[in-house]
Amino acid sequence: MDEQVPTQSRNDQLIRVFALALLVGAIALRIVHLREKPLWLDESWSHWFSGQTWGSLIAGVISYETHPPFYYSALKLWRSLFDDGALALRSLSLIASMATLVIVGQTARSMPHGGMNHSAWLAALSLAAVSPPIVEAARQARPYALLILAFAAALLFAFRIIQKWQDNNDDTRDWGLWLGYVLSLEGVLWLHTLGALQAFALFSSLALALISCGATRQRVLTFLGAHCVAGALWLPSFAILLQQQENWARGTWLVFRLESAGAEYLQAVAAPGVFGIGLFLLAFCGLIISLHNRKMRIFGMSLFVCAVVPALLEIILSMTVSPVFLGRTLAPAAVPIVLLASLPIGLSSRKLLPVTATACIAIGLLISSWQLVSRAPEERWGELGAALAKRLAPTDEVWLLPNELVLPLQLASPELSKRTRTQPLPFGFPAKFQDGPHPSGTAAVVALTPESARKLVKDARRRGVESVWVVSRFAWLFDPDSELAKAFGTQAIVEKDDHFAPLIVQRYRVNAPGAQADGAAAH
Repeated sequence: MDEQVPTQSRNDQLIRVFALALLVGAIALRIVHLREKPLWLDESWSHWFSGQTWGSLIAGVISYETHPPFYYSALKLWRSLFDDGALALRSLSLIASMATLVIVGQTARSMPHGGMNHSAWLAALSLAAVSPPIVEAARQARPYALLILAFAAALLFAFRIIQKWQDNNDDTRDWGLWLGYVLSLEGVLWLHTLGALQAFALFSSLALALISCGATRQRVLTFLGAHCVAGALWLPSFAILLQQQENWARGTWLVFRLESAGAEYLQAVAAPGVFGIGLFLLAFCGLIISLHNRKMRIFGMSLFVCAVVPALLEIILSMTVSPVFLGRTLAPAAVPIVLLASLPIGLSSRKLLPVTATACIAIGLLISSWQLVSRAPEERWGELGAALAKRLAPTDEVWLLPNELVLPLQLASPELSKRTRTQPLPFGFPAKFQDGPHPSGTAAVVALTPESARKLVKDARRRGVESVWVVSRFAWLFDPDSELAKAFGTQAIVEKDDHFAPLIVQRYRVNAPGAQADGAAAH
């Protein structure tokens, strides 16, 4: 007995050291190269929205966004306390991601593992710390890290409520758990439009637990009352969704392919390739093991529901209403996946195999996450701005297609925007609703028409512009018939540079020989 106490003390000390090292490693993984990477297009929207006055922010979200205003409001408050540089802007997501690790650890402790809480806690914490979708969300000034945090918190409160039900503890004074659950659920609903699908998964998992544990009158009334309150508080956000739904459904750029949905789901909630498959297999083993444990059965089923139901709902919506299947919107499901993957260590009587498998998969996920954080940014706005600054003549201009590209360019190269005229195409940002078609689903961004292209080129000739450098992304969507090239004329194109792909740079000579005649013929 005397030997067991020092041994246990040493084990506890090792666990603390490992947890501290894991925490430091998780922070490093989330912050490395973070300052150097320019804000990409969606992040520049976050910067723009959060930089508006409160009235303009709310009005802008209602007019231009399909998502609720909660994240932009939180980011606006954050910017009032800190700088508005790339690192400061992303630090809100970074802190939310670190808080998610704490929540995941607490959730693992909340499940009855038969005395193996420490082992399962470490496994869940390790896998969440290096999970590529959780790491990627932590590094972006977008709502996904906060969405993952809110989802994880709602899952934690739901599990503690289930524990109360399992223990037949229906203390009416214990409203703290339900309050925490409703507030977390509200966060899921208000952080993203598709958070409603995540909320439905939480609702379904808790309903399943209610049936399994015994649906007494008091439990049913409390359950229904809590979700009715959450639904009522969500109604303003739902009204925004209804207002934008028609425009989004008619103009979304997303394309859904059922045959690739499985691979996209794997990458969205685990990792691409063999390590993602390994995590899924470990999670599946955790589900099977939990189903054979009376106390753990409902927890395993709840995690399974939360992991797969949002993806199934997105597939159904994509096939019947409008394409909405997008990897980053499924990132909260990474939390139940890593919790399921932690169950083999917590429940298995033979530790060597699950410990080895978990360690190998964690190392593989670490490699995948490191490749993710160390790769070059997808949109290299800083490099593009520097390259243009060296090549522009005094009478040259930079045109941006679509008009929203002016946001990241101005953030990455403010000096270029000051010395050179930058023209968003076909109108300034944000555009007015009547300015043209909206192929990307937002009224703020419009496509080129033959009339607007001719007007732009005619105005450039009138002002004596020598060359126009057109920076485009998704030109196939915003200028599918090459109206701008037609307006300049067939002899106007000088060069095309795809070195910064997916950003494409094309240079046009405004008054090239024959260009005027080509433009007149096109008219």
